[in-house]
Amino acid sequence: MTNYKGILNINKFGFGIIKSNSFDKKIKVDKKKLNFNIDGEEVKFQVLKENEYIIYAKIISLPKLEGRKFTGFMHHRYKNDIFVYNKKFGKRNLILCDALDGLKENDILEFKIKKFKSNKFYGN
Repeated sequence: MTNYKGILNINKFGFGIIKSNSFDKKIKVDKKKLNFNIDGEEVKFQVLKENEYIIYAKIISLPKLEGRKFTGFMHHRYKNDIFVYNKKFGKRNLILCDALDGLKENDILEFKIKKFKSNKFYGN
């Protein structure tokens, strides 16, 4: 299969639309085929099927976000770690970060992605 590149946009319903110079049609990606990528990222994808108006695709590239900073809020605490929510990542991809003293749920904080491993994001 041929691989293509494009920019991923995730809509409010959770599925993706890829903007690519390789196609004139709308490229739709089911939320289960986003491969943990987030809104606004460049992705590699493969075409699964196509009809007269729409191309259905799956993303094959993994996210490359190490070292990037984001803002989110503390979703919940578990032992010595906290889980941070950011709209771009969504509730299915909470970021596991080291806990800071005095944080409460819904506190806003800035975090940096350390790594993506075993389908999970880790930050500090």
